[in-house]
Amino acid sequence: MDETLGADHKTGMAFSLRALIQKHEVAALYALRMGLSAVLAYLAATLIHPAETSWPVMSAIIMSRIGGQNPGGSALDRLIGTLAGAGVGLLAGFLYRRGVPEYLLLALAITPLAFLSSDRTSFRAAPIAALIVLSATALAKGTGLGPAILRVGDVGLGTAIALFVSQILLPAFPICALRRQTAQLTRSLSNLFALAWRDDADAREKFARLSLRTRRELREATILARSVRQKPKDETGETPANQLVAIIGRINATIAFIARALNAAAPSTEMNEAAAPFLHAVRARLAALGEALAHRGTPPPAPELDTELDGAVSRIEAFAHANPAAHLDALPFLLQTLRDDLNDLAAAAASLPR
Repeated sequence: MDETLGADHKTGMAFSLRALIQKHEVAALYALRMGLSAVLAYLAATLIHPAETSWPVMSAIIMSRIGGQNPGGSALDRLIGTLAGAGVGLLAGFLYRRGVPEYLLLALAITPLAFLSSDRTSFRAAPIAALIVLSATALAKGTGLGPAILRVGDVGLGTAIALFVSQILLPAFPICALRRQTAQLTRSLSNLFALAWRDDADAREKFARLSLRTRRELREATILARSVRQKPKDETGETPANQLVAIIGRINATIAFIARALNAAAPSTEMNEAAAPFLHAVRARLAALGEALAHRGTPPPAPELDTELDGAVSRIEAFAHANPAAHLDALPFLLQTLRDDLNDLAAAAASLPR
């Protein structure tokens, strides 16, 4: 008996440990990648010129941080973007030696690079690289551009090491992160849909908070989808990953419209009971889609969704006809739209690479 309890306890601990690792897998990889990049950059800088070890390490940390969870762009793109920033800093250093005020150089160097980085992830480190190189010129007055040129080499060394670690030694797989993120989104959408049918202040407050969190998760998923390298699925030029996130965004919008319709109508218990089977079918469908996304499976068919939708629509239409003041005319159409969006999501999930 004691042996059985001990075995169960060990199994429970192993399951908990595995769940903990899976929950923090991305953060652990991110931390390990940054730490290894910093150590390798320090060792490389020590071998090349021991007096300047901090700048390669700083560049490696910055690049590791930028490419941590949502890399964005290829490794070559990010390397070119960072070196471009260093080149701008070198040019600014040259102008500084010609008497151009430092505050004006900062504006001329940082502003255009910041503009580029706002829309291109490969340029995110460029403003910092420019500042690092420009600072070398400002600190080494009267010694020419030699320190600034060395600083460009430091920035390039740290960046190259960070990219080597993130792309070769500890690579990230955006499609896996996207699957986890979209699986989490299906759970959020399921909870949103359930809260939309509750007519109380607590539910409305929870719905508002969850909506904000879901929008943040959608933005993260959008960035991840852009980093997944896939060929366009059709003539629209959209990849399966981008289409998947776009459909989830449509579902989120449809649920928001359903919530507004229900809030404006002040639904009764009778109408909620009429829609309850469809609500359960939607939540079951979202759970199945989340499971398929998380574990690289194929979403199963859900014929019960159509059956429960037809029943809910007919009951809601009958209720709306008997209670014209309820203003539920748009609700059947919104529920049908949600069913169609869920079918599209199943097709998009099935098209993702395994």
